[in-house]
Amino acid sequence: MMIYFSNYLLVVTFLSSAFGKIAGFDDTLFYFVRIMKISFALLSSLLVILIIIEFLIPVLVCTNNLQSMVIYILIQILLIAFLITKILFFIQGIDNCGCFGSSFKSHPIIGVIKTVVLIMIGYYLHSGNTLPKRFKNRKIKR
Repeated sequence: MMIYFSNYLLVVTFLSSAFGKIAGFDDTLFYFVRIMKISFALLSSLLVILIIIEFLIPVLVCTNNLQSMVIYILIQILLIAFLITKILFFIQGIDNCGCFGSSFKSHPIIGVIKTVVLIMIGYYLHSGNTLPKRFKNRKIKR
């Protein structure tokens, strides 16, 4: 039951993030250009790639490819990059982390919490819902 909820939560979060960025693509692009001070063309390309990845992750999770080590590592690297970005946004005093595009306002601390939860869910789903080895063969003394 917990594994289905975790899959569902991961899929819904990434899909809503991608749809939020697509819905207000121009606004999101201008928002990130102001914050990151990166050229418009480069940031536009990066945002398109990010949206494609955010659509690809739910497909991989639904087809149970999260068990693949390469895909798991790529997703964790992406989530850690998101986490670092949100922490930097918080340090800079930015009010909206841009997690779901510019139309849905979300404080960077909420984004940090969301990303940490997603990292833990990804680890849980990748581990195959098993106990660590040190607990598997432990006998209970009576």
